[in-house]
Amino acid sequence: MNDYLMEIMKRTSVFMILAQAVIHFRPNPSYEKYFKFLAGVMTIVILVIPLTELFHSGIGAEYQACMSRYVSRIEEAEEAKRIWEETAAAPSDAYLREIGEEVGKKVNGYLQQKGIAYRVRQAEILYDTAENYRIHILLESADGEIHVRLPEIGKTGAENETLRSELAKLLEIEADYVEVEIVG
Repeated sequence: MNDYLMEIMKRTSVFMILAQAVIHFRPNPSYEKYFKFLAGVMTIVILVIPLTELFHSGIGAEYQACMSRYVSRIEEAEEAKRIWEETAAAPSDAYLREIGEEVGKKVNGYLQQKGIAYRVRQAEILYDTAENYRIHILLESADGEIHVRLPEIGKTGAENETLRSELAKLLEIEADYVEVEIVG
């Protein structure tokens, strides 16, 4: 590339020397300004054409290299975004256990306050890939015997639905997201 620039400079220098000789040996002094103008334009052309060829070929290759880097960075960013969305959307197991423990404490407090003879054996947050959460509450008898102090709460389906809706209201979520299982 350096040799190419040196060749351009040599050609331009030789042309300028020859152009000055033509201007100096002009046939008529009134033509001097026309010869100078023509020599200036030709000098610019002699410089610009090789330089544009040099930069055009270099710019084209550089443009392609930049575009390929840009495309690869966009692809990397999209992949990073996809991975982040997958990992950010899925809460950690520790976080879900912590929320389950808080739910268990809240439900136990509610059951004691209402005088219901059940306690939470396990409360867990279930999460699936469709970004749906369910709260599964496993209740057991507080003293090992099966008995219910409130008539609307029990083991049958309809009675269990009442408890489920009450616990959903307590947890401030829709009843569809609460599962209640009572074991003896």
